[in-house]
Amino acid sequence: MTRYELILEAENNPLFFKLLQKGLIPLSVLDRKCYYEKYKEELKKNDKVQAISNASEDFKVHENTIRNAINIMES
Repeated sequence: MTRYELILEAENNPLFFKLLQKGLIPLSVLDRKCYYEKYKEELKKNDKVQAISNASEDFKVHENTIRNAINIMES
């Protein structure tokens, strides 16, 4: 099971959002999830390099940020 799948499953539990509110789970986890989802959406119509580029432009973040999110979510 990847981290992305774990996050999707955890989001269904109200405890997940309580842990976010208390700072026990950093908000960057949700940021990475959003970056990864945008990348996956772009990947349906573009190659990997272009999908990363488009996602980084949409979120106004560096391409390395998107790459890091991909690596984290797929591990």
